[in-house]
Amino acid sequence: MSDAYTPPTDPVIGMLLDGRYRVDARIARGGMATVYRATDERLDRTVAVKVLHLHLAEDAAFRARFAREARAAARLSHPNVVGVHDQGEQDGFCYLVLEHVPGHTLRELLTDQGRLAPQVALEVLDQVLQGLAAAHRAGIIHRDLKPENVLITPSGRVCLADFGLARAATASTSASSALIGTVAYLSPELLRRGDADARSDVYAVGVMLYEMLTGRQPFPASAPATAALRQATEQVPVPSEIVPDIPVELDDLVVWATRLDPQDRPHDADDLLEETRRVQRELGLPAGTHEELAELLEHADHGDRSVSATEVLTPTLVAPDAVPATTAEAGAAPPEAPTSATGSTPTTTPGTALLTIAPAEDAAAAPDAVAADADDALDRVRERAAARRRRGGLMTLVVVLVTALLAAAGWFLGDGPGMRLTVPDVAGQTPEAAETALDQLGLAHERAEEHSLDVPTGQVIRTDPEAGSRVPRDATVTVVVSLGPRMIALPDVTDSDADAAAGALAQAGFVVADARTEHFDADVTKGRVIGVAGPDGGVTAGTQIAERTTLTLVVSLGAVPDVTGATLDDATGLLQAVGLSIQSSEAYDDDVPAGKIISQRATTDPVSAGDPIAVVVSKGPEMVTVPDVSGKTLNEARDALRAAGLDGTSSIPDQSIPVFGGRYWDQIKVSGTNPAAGSQVRKGASVAMQTIGTLLD
Repeated sequence: MSDAYTPPTDPVIGMLLDGRYRVDARIARGGMATVYRATDERLDRTVAVKVLHLHLAEDAAFRARFAREARAAARLSHPNVVGVHDQGEQDGFCYLVLEHVPGHTLRELLTDQGRLAPQVALEVLDQVLQGLAAAHRAGIIHRDLKPENVLITPSGRVCLADFGLARAATASTSASSALIGTVAYLSPELLRRGDADARSDVYAVGVMLYEMLTGRQPFPASAPATAALRQATEQVPVPSEIVPDIPVELDDLVVWATRLDPQDRPHDADDLLEETRRVQRELGLPAGTHEELAELLEHADHGDRSVSATEVLTPTLVAPDAVPATTAEAGAAPPEAPTSATGSTPTTTPGTALLTIAPAEDAAAAPDAVAADADDALDRVRERAAARRRRGGLMTLVVVLVTALLAAAGWFLGDGPGMRLTVPDVAGQTPEAAETALDQLGLAHERAEEHSLDVPTGQVIRTDPEAGSRVPRDATVTVVVSLGPRMIALPDVTDSDADAAAGALAQAGFVVADARTEHFDADVTKGRVIGVAGPDGGVTAGTQIAERTTLTLVVSLGAVPDVTGATLDDATGLLQAVGLSIQSSEAYDDDVPAGKIISQRATTDPVSAGDPIAVVVSKGPEMVTVPDVSGKTLNEARDALRAAGLDGTSSIPDQSIPVFGGRYWDQIKVSGTNPAAGSQVRKGASVAMQTIGTLLD
């Protein structure tokens, strides 16, 4: 999703949050917050900053919930979940710092493609469920899954975004709390009672699968109230009603995930992921790959659908505490004019719905045909899901028992012996200072240690129960102290395929930069990994590195072409074809013909695209002129020839025998040379010196 226009009056633009995050531009505006692009000046990376709307930030209870949900989401570290880096408050603004994920949303892909091929839809579903399963295992539910919150990077990696509405599954989700979510993907129990657990997320995923397979939502309606009423009372139809060639196994998968009764659905994302992969194997569908998703995004036209800076991203539903059984019985406005929680007709932002919905014991049943199809589909998966339903029944029993225990303990948690104390905020303090503060309140305490990316070693990350919680006076508060970042050994990805290496590093717990460094390397095949670079340079396999560190793959461009023996024009063409330039010089060479390359060398180490390669072009052998040495003695002539770069020779031996007071070469004179004086010969060539008679002449 491309960045939208940023109005110059936005007070957040240009702010430096926490002395670290420089806000650069506004990306989009949602129902709860505005998202900005920012620069983390400490780590020199691009991040996304989500700033809570001021009217919400003024509510202390809402701020506390915002902070709790940020801490819950920050516990997740998974390649298919947008990472939460930081959270804070400044100048009245509450904000989250998130991983910046380039690319487009599933909504944009669906808008462009209409619907997806089954193998591509299952690949998106697989990655969505991997990220969601990690959240469910951590006790976190998303509560607002929709195509707008599914991001797809240019490389085809799918990420779940916006856990801003998430809560720990262990926290209270009673029907007395206001419910915020997107109408088309809310489960029947959320619409009727405000209840939410992992199965509510599963329902939303099932609706997204239906939409990916058919290109439309299951209950299209002109008013959100109408769609919500149908969702609360009707079974999602099978996708093959819209696209007849969809296999029955995919019909079954959609129906199982979207059953009206959460007891009939998969227990959590892990259950649905297991069944998804079984269906994919059973159908023998080719697996949709990251590359296929990346290709779809590359060819999709998103230019006219980028979200503007002031656009409310998605329709949102607000369900209040208590609602009548039907709007008619309560005298409320009809669905075409939905009411707010206070009963007044709200003023809505375009694309946003405020709707009151209640559980209705006599709600209309689904149409007979749809219900029959759904029942048939459920029968087909019932045997496979037996174990999962038993787990669901066990969870229901646990919920009932816990509810009974809470009711029995209610009297104790009032003003009697269960009087509660407020846990102080000791985050950022030393453990000793934190324990002193707890001692002053009379609260018992213990220490625990935990790795943290943001809190320095030896400082308090948080308490359990968290700051602001009301606890019994005899409670024990756990002070969680930072061990600093978790250190992870760098996997050896040398000579691996670049995409496989990126997956291995992400699986190990690192962030892999989308941009890659490319070098020429004679020993590593083009497209394979030479090494890995961290923020401070290259790192070797086995090095201990902090988790979530951003790593860059160094990928081979192959060997620099060997151009020795080629002409300068041919060498220039060969090097430019692989993105290199050329620098040439000339030299004499006795063996390499003129105009041919004698040698080459790199001018940089390592060699990257655009770097010059230095070559030496042969001028052929060096030629010299034979000097005129006639009349000189042999020794004088030889010296003159040597000075010219030639080797003077004679048939007369150079003997050290005195003759008439001298020596042979000091007495005998040269009459000429062969080759003759003035001839052009190769430097270093032998020149025969011709003599005048003999010693006796």
